[in-house]
Amino acid sequence: MRNISAWAIRHPVTPIVLFVVLFFLGVVAFIRLPINLDPDVSFPAVNVTVSQPGAAPSEMETQIAQKVEGSISNIGNVRNITTFIVEGQVSMFVLFEIGTPIDHLLLFCFEYNPESARYSARILKIIRLGGLLTIFTIVAGILIFRRRDLRAAKLHPPLRDGSAQGAH
Repeated sequence: MRNISAWAIRHPVTPIVLFVVLFFLGVVAFIRLPINLDPDVSFPAVNVTVSQPGAAPSEMETQIAQKVEGSISNIGNVRNITTFIVEGQVSMFVLFEIGTPIDHLLLFCFEYNPESARYSARILKIIRLGGLLTIFTIVAGILIFRRRDLRAAKLHPPLRDGSAQGAH
């Protein structure tokens, strides 16, 4: 049996019969294979929408979107996060790996408050924190500009008669 191909050429019936038998065994095995044409596969996904009327897209990105994306990425099994930001609204579509339990995802998005005996969205805490940071930033900016204007008024008081300063 050194040269199998030479033997198969001299005796063609045996390889042909072997081929036909193996072919039919393969067809029978394929037909009996349990295949579901419409398998029950769920793609775990969460859609997160945050609204803050009147906020610019740049504010929504830095104060809300980046923080929410960071929180979501800590869940694990995150496959893809798609974020859309328009004026006053952030919308995120989070796709998780197949097999991630949906119940676990929903429990992460909501938390149970024993004082009120109900579930509340965790994202509300982040939104409130973003609102407080916005108010703090605006107040600090107003105070800084007001202080600068007061200093400028002390250093260069307004002229009463409209003449140039220094000419008496």
